[in-house]
Amino acid sequence: ALLRRQREMCPGAEMDCQGGNHDNRAERSHIGTEWDGLTSAEGTAPALSFASLLHLDNLDITWRNYGEHRWLWDKILIEHGSKVKSKGGQTVAAVAQEAESSTVFGHIHRVEQASRTVHTPFGIRTRTVMSPGTLARNDGSVPGVTKRPDWQHGVGIGHLDVANDQEHLVPLHIHNGVLFYQGFRIVGNGQRLAEEIADTINFPQIAVGARQ
Repeated sequence: ALLRRQREMCPGAEMDCQGGNHDNRAERSHIGTEWDGLTSAEGTAPALSFASLLHLDNLDITWRNYGEHRWLWDKILIEHGSKVKSKGGQTVAAVAQEAESSTVFGHIHRVEQASRTVHTPFGIRTRTVMSPGTLARNDGSVPGVTKRPDWQHGVGIGHLDVANDQEHLVPLHIHNGVLFYQGFRIVGNGQRLAEEIADTINFPQIAVGARQ
């Protein structure tokens, strides 16, 4: 439902769906079983793959498996990521120290950003690393290491300054369903989306307890 809404709002946009470690674990769980290789009558993709389950072909969305990446404007590396520093500093700061390019990843479910200055023969360049946060519930209902996860809601935006050939990454926090961007107060409704999903799949329990 969420991906469908995004496609309806941006009908001509290029959209990717990046698989994560949990998606990879779920897909590997049926390898070697009777379900392995099962395909639908309408296509050749594995029926239990996330690309098939989410009908990404119908939405014109590209699925990228865990471990794969893509480049935005040939400048920003976008990947799921695998590093987590729960203590002693921010994960993004650690990644930034080694990053050879600006990078966006989301594995840690937190809103973090760090930059480093690189001196090159062509001048000084800034490399920025960003974790835009998560859209998952952070009240402990989503399985994690702890029932009180240190996760933040947010999204990220990238801009390309063509004149200066410089990329810009902007993390945007979402607090209690509210996001501020360019002077606008944008309010989300997670309950309405949860009810829509529950009605679509005939599973009313999924809407219980959903919050904005």
